[in-house]
Amino acid sequence: DIELRIPADHAATVDARIEVSRRARGDYRIYTDFPLSITGQDDREVLGRGDINGGGDRIRIETSNGDIRIMRSEN
Repeated sequence: DIELRIPADHAATVDARIEVSRRARGDYRIYTDFPLSITGQDDREVLGRGDINGGGDRIRIETSNGDIRIMRSEN
């Protein structure tokens, strides 16, 4: 699993991906406090993309067989 905390006022462009292997047994998800578009929630991959505060610094997150959490940090 990956957990990322982003300041609430930070501008970023997020590209997150979970690859699910054939042998994995689990329901993996992208959890986020931000308005990202989450697609492909099936047995192969889960994608999360979007701009935070209009977009900015690019953040790319990838994992296999685990969840991704993108949370708002207040400072």
